[in-house]
Amino acid sequence: MKTLFQRQLLDRGCSDKYVRYIFMVPELLSEAGLKAMEAQNNVDLVPCWKDVWNAKYKLIYPLGDLYRFDRLVRNLHEDECTAVLRNVFFSLMKMKTDSFLRMKNIDFSPETILVNRATLEAKLIYLPLNDQVYRMEENHYETIIRQDVSGWIDTWFPNPSGQLRTMRIQLSDYGIGLSQLSAGAGSHTHGGPGGSTSGKNKNPSSGGKWVIAGGGSGAKNSHQIHKDPELLLIRKGNGAKISVVKSEFVLGRSSQADGVIEGSGRIGRAHCKITKNNGKYFVQDLMSMNGTFLNGLRLASYETKVLNDKDELKLADVSFEIRLRE
Repeated sequence: MKTLFQRQLLDRGCSDKYVRYIFMVPELLSEAGLKAMEAQNNVDLVPCWKDVWNAKYKLIYPLGDLYRFDRLVRNLHEDECTAVLRNVFFSLMKMKTDSFLRMKNIDFSPETILVNRATLEAKLIYLPLNDQVYRMEENHYETIIRQDVSGWIDTWFPNPSGQLRTMRIQLSDYGIGLSQLSAGAGSHTHGGPGGSTSGKNKNPSSGGKWVIAGGGSGAKNSHQIHKDPELLLIRKGNGAKISVVKSEFVLGRSSQADGVIEGSGRIGRAHCKITKNNGKYFVQDLMSMNGTFLNGLRLASYETKVLNDKDELKLADVSFEIRLRE
């Protein structure tokens, strides 16, 4: 899509009232695609109308009561941004399976993702493009989307935490599809501009990271922030330890995980997450390929189970003993 703008085949203008496109080459617009889009009446897409300007086709997409994501994100907290992105991925996932519309025809940018301020639901802009002029493979387009969203997160929230941090890790794992990235879509609302149900700061510190060496006898972190942790993971076989020092703590082999597990290629980049709520700890599988097991029982994807003292937590082929301290 970006190449169309770079080659000046398509011109885009954005305001707080509408997004408009001018087709500099008439052949770029597909009349059949426009009719298919109108016939679909897809609730995930922004409706448009066609006009002619200086003998060139023009499509206008009114914002109505929606807000451009690039403007709204300045007042969003991390969990709200995550909710918007999940809704976006959910819409893209449905588009990918559509028989008439093509995901690659979505103009994917912060300026053209339009968000309902109250529900955080997102609508996308679909361009009816002629496939003979605009040629791009769907899989390549999805790769570009993942790279773009990763860049947005890095720019808006340089040190993400919680669910946004998990999403940032998952975006780099191409074994995780759109369905996993959209998990939980539509479940978040907030109480007005910039409001948040979680009370999180916009740019919280990421905290220290623990690294477990594959054959070492212990673990270390660069910034010890809790000397006497309440929950400890003790790796079976070498006694290496992870202290869970955050309310949301991701375990995986990625260097961006809170607890980095080395020595096993079967561990996912973002394998599972431990959360603390009302004094209790819970584990949640993050769509891992080789499974998260609690006391021998495999958790379903995104299933959450409470952790108790002396439980056995197994990530693929790496086992830990849970130790809780009062």
